[in-house]
Amino acid sequence: MDRHDWAQLRGCLSDSFSRVGPYDEHAWGDPDDYVTFLRDLLPTLKGQKVEITEVIEEGPMVHVNVTETIEVEGSPHAVRVAGTFRLDPDDLIECIEVFVRRLPPIGTAP
Repeated sequence: MDRHDWAQLRGCLSDSFSRVGPYDEHAWGDPDDYVTFLRDLLPTLKGQKVEITEVIEEGPMVHVNVTETIEVEGSPHAVRVAGTFRLDPDDLIECIEVFVRRLPPIGTAP
């Protein structure tokens, strides 16, 4: 995703891929539709940075905590995201479930 290599990203997703949450408009049941969404969205985000803060692997389940920062109205805003990835027997991503907790703008007190 960082490199905007959409073919490589699609190659990581199983044909039975689905993504759930945190919002209804961020749910997909088709891997090609999801890649199209990301291809159209990510290049438009100003100042986007993603910092992986924790990875926990347990069999076919991988839990990842990240902090994503983007520029909104000229100021950086951070969002903490927790994602659970379920891998299929070929180690392709079969399902992603995403949870979000918003943080105050960088440089302000919580």
